[in-house]
Amino acid sequence: KRERKLRLSDFVWKGKRALVSGASGGLGKYLSLELARQGAHLHLVGRDIGRLESTKEEVIAAGAASATSLSIDVLEEAADSVIAQSLNLKPTGFAGGLDLLINAIGQSDRGYLMQLSESNLVELFRTNVVAAHQMTKACLPTLKLSKGCVVNIGSLASKVATPGLGGYAVCKFGLAAMSQQLRLELAGDGVHVMLVCPGPIRRDDAGNRYDAIAKERGLEEQLRKPGGGASLKSLDPKKLAREILHAAAIRSIDLTRPSKVKWLSAIAMLWPSLGDWILKRSLRSK
Repeated sequence: KRERKLRLSDFVWKGKRALVSGASGGLGKYLSLELARQGAHLHLVGRDIGRLESTKEEVIAAGAASATSLSIDVLEEAADSVIAQSLNLKPTGFAGGLDLLINAIGQSDRGYLMQLSESNLVELFRTNVVAAHQMTKACLPTLKLSKGCVVNIGSLASKVATPGLGGYAVCKFGLAAMSQQLRLELAGDGVHVMLVCPGPIRRDDAGNRYDAIAKERGLEEQLRKPGGGASLKSLDPKKLAREILHAAAIRSIDLTRPSKVKWLSAIAMLWPSLGDWILKRSLRSK
């Protein structure tokens, strides 16, 4: 019998067990709230205990079946064992399997590559790539039990590298490579890995988010804008969260918003000089 096609409005994660790293703010928080609205059991991970507890209160109010939190820096030594132990000790059923892991820890950047110090690049790589690796490693045994799904939050910078993004594109390309490799390596265990590549997301500080680093590195006005000055409409985080969870439920490999950037990425791979020309033209017109 043919299965009913899932709709964005369906409560596909009701009663499921999900862990969100980076849940204290940004897209990680919106994803946590949408999972709560759908009635999922939630485990929230983040560094800032105050913001994390605030998110926990909000997800409970939004309808989460249960919610626990763990304030920890996932890049600390032995953090993976602490996270694994926390999962097994909680009474919400995580020991029986984790259905969904969302790696939403990330750090953006602005500047030119030759302005970066080694420590700048290493810090960005640890935050954007190593953190997701550590979380996946910690959760893998329980993900295998229920043949769950890993969602890595990348960026359009995982697809195309425009000038002035500092080390961000370097690291997000690394996250894309890790996601593909993990997907192939874990397929035999029934664990799925999906990469999400969103453009600029609507936020209160969008207009001045990069002012400090722009001043420090002497960057022009265009690079302070969302998307590094590219002509892109900011995404609604609530709608994006629903789309991500729907895509994870049907085990999509990639979710890119706006989707047209996938075409530019494909062109850049097949015909690099044309891809560069399109990017330069887009930035000049801006």
